[in-house]
Amino acid sequence: MIDLIAYNIRKIREIKGFTQEYVAGKLGVSQNAYSKLERGEIKVDEEKLNTIAAIFEVNKETIRNYSDQIVFNNCSNSGNGNFGGENNTFVFNALEKMQKVYEDLLSEKEMRIKLLEDQLKSKQ
Repeated sequence: MIDLIAYNIRKIREIKGFTQEYVAGKLGVSQNAYSKLERGEIKVDEEKLNTIAAIFEVNKETIRNYSDQIVFNNCSNSGNGNFGGENNTFVFNALEKMQKVYEDLLSEKEMRIKLLEDQLKSKQ
């Protein structure tokens, strides 16, 4: 099962244009440890979530409630690339960043379908 917080952290990091190395450095951990956090292998406690939110310049609710669809809708409707509530404007270059996010999602979906097809074939 996908760890939603870890997934959201990865997507927001990508939208912000931060590397794993950059965020890991800000957190004082290795890139490998941070990568495990994004994969959900290391759980994110409240303190770490607060720190990551500060690095991303959003509040922790933005991370908890992140949705590709909300970002898409907000960018499409407002045209200004803002995401978030009253106190957490989440600004990015909407068209380029959204295109990359959706290309990555489509690629990941195709990879998962292929993996499942291979698993089904091996069981026959």
